[in-house]
Order: sequence, then structure tokens, then C-alpha cells
Amino acid sequence: MSEALKYLKKSNKFDKDEKVKSLQTRIAEMEHFGQIRRMAKTDPIGMVRACRELLAQLSRTKGSPQASLRVGDLYALLIEFYFRQGNSEQAYQLIEKMRSQKIPIGQFVDQNIVESICEALGMEAAEDNLSEGISEDIASLGQS
Repeated sequence: MSEALKYLKKSNKFDKDEKVKSLQTRIAEMEHFGQIRRMAKTDPIGMVRACRELLAQLSRTKGSPQASLRVGDLYALLIEFYFRQGNSEQAYQLIEKMRSQKIPIGQFVDQNIVESICEALGMEAAEDNLSEGISEDIASLGQS
């Protein structure tokens, strides 16, 4: 993205300033997410707080098609963190939140982690029908 920003700044397009600002925002979002990921080892409480704050912010703005960071990325980070900490209950609660918000779990969280979490809780893992959801989305596009 940094290379794209460099070339965009040199371009002569009439809407250059708007596109530069948008790209700078996306780069900043990705850098912030990278910082949050690194916090898992050094400041896990801060990492959880930062993820929850971003989730709240993204839910208020309902996400943006231009956003680089997706709600599912944040949930996945938290689920994997709680899973590695041995806190399957908390991880499962987040999986259920993703389901209730119709976020395709399989797109963000490894199915083996989901299965391990469910197994630790004595439950059977429900398959995340990601491919079925995509097929339905594609079919609905053809009807528009």
C-alpha cells in the first residue's frame, strides 16, 4: 500500500487528494492492527482492550467498504488469543457473537481451532458453511 501511495501522490488525477487521504487511512488502520497483534505477547490486557475498542468503533460506523480492517479480523485475533490462553469459554462466546452477526467464521478462524474450542467445552463443532454462504451471495447477485 505504501508503494501505491507513493505513485498516487505523483499522479495528476483530479480526485487525487481524496484517494491519497483514503489510502493513508487504510495504511494507518493496518499499522494499528499490526501493533495490536504484537501486543498479545507484551501487553495481553492492552491487546484485548484495544480489540474491543476497535470492535465498538467498527460497529458504530457499520464498517466501510473501503476499510482495511474487518470486524472478523478482530474477532479472530481475540478468539485465537483466548484459545492459546486455554480460555475456551471466552473464545466460544466470541464465536457465537460472530455467528449472531453473520460473520463467516471459516473466513477468519481456522476450523481446527473452532473444533478444539468446542471439544474443550464438550460440544460438537458446527460446520461454518462458508462456501454455501458464498454460493448464496453469488446467486443473489445474479438476481439483482
